[in-house]
Amino acid sequence: MTKALVASKNSVKVLAAEDALKIFCGETVMIEGSSLDIDTGVRDQPVSLIETTTGALNRLEAIKSIPGYDFYIAIEAGAYQVETPLGTMWYACACAAVVDDSASTPSLAFGPGAPLPYNLVRHLEEGKDLNDAMAIETGHQDTGKSGGFYSWFTDGNITRRSSSAEAVLVALYGLKRGGKA
Repeated sequence: MTKALVASKNSVKVLAAEDALKIFCGETVMIEGSSLDIDTGVRDQPVSLIETTTGALNRLEAIKSIPGYDFYIAIEAGAYQVETPLGTMWYACACAAVVDDSASTPSLAFGPGAPLPYNLVRHLEEGKDLNDAMAIETGHQDTGKSGGFYSWFTDGNITRRSSSAEAVLVALYGLKRGGKA
């Protein structure tokens, strides 16, 4: 049986990792969430790809020396902006960092990038996190521990869990195929 440790107490992230590993391994997996309070070294709401990847890598670094697991998984949610022909656009994403018990270099991957509406972006620009922005603008409370922004944005068709699972799954295949950070 494959065993993995997830660098989070958040049940959504733990379940996302489990979903991805079941697909990747094709077997029953044993997943545990870390009980550690992990300092990601970034803001509560990362607002760039460098901050988001740094948060994921710092989460991973905090757990990867704990023995007894086949995989170590970290997920960091963040937002980032991109210059496009349409102007500056903001996106939400999940970044997964994964390492196995034999690799020293992790694999990094992202889940789908969903465009953030301006009414949410303005709160990020003021220093609020996406959970606070969602509460203010939509009335949804504590979205980081539920369906998340994605669930609201896609009418429940994509959730924080499923978008995070996609990031983990792609990172697992990156590890398998040699696409490491």
